[in-house]
Amino acid sequence: MKKWITIILAVCLSAVLTACSLGNTETQTASEETAKNPNVLIVYYSDSDIMGHVAEAIASKTGGRIVEIRRQVPFPVDLKQAMQAAREEAVNHTLPPIATKIPNANSYKTVFLCYPLWWGTMPMPVFTFLQETNLTGVNLIPVAGSPKGDMGQSLTDLEIHAPGAQIKDHYFINTPKKAEDLNQWLEKLGY
Repeated sequence: MKKWITIILAVCLSAVLTACSLGNTETQTASEETAKNPNVLIVYYSDSDIMGHVAEAIASKTGGRIVEIRRQVPFPVDLKQAMQAAREEAVNHTLPPIATKIPNANSYKTVFLCYPLWWGTMPMPVFTFLQETNLTGVNLIPVAGSPKGDMGQSLTDLEIHAPGAQIKDHYFINTPKKAEDLNQWLEKLGY
């Protein structure tokens, strides 16, 4: 029963985020050259594209550049096998290789880091990104999503794995209402 509730909440959240971004006809995945705000970078990891929609909504509001964290070897297509593989990575603290490289990430003033919560923290590809990316001096703003709970261990893990970053604020999305309120939160941050 809990699995179905989780799936239904994820679908509702995805629908709300998609609806929020439909009015924008501009390409949401702005490249570095076309980003309206060269001081903002939005980095996201998404297994179901929900956090991709969140990243697009943030980019729409901030004018920042979007970059997706991509694994070099994707998870298996079968959901059960994918969940098992992700669980094994988390339990063993395995950092999977990622294809995403941002050599100049610390040249941005603000980096939004969007991720789902898996087993109470960030997915392991996000840890790989943090290990390979210099975020010294950056205002790092975590945005996490999960159908239940809160930011979990992820804020503490960010302090450990992004020691040079200034972790500012954070936003947790666990309901369609929180997704709708994202714009208001961004306005409070000055966007």
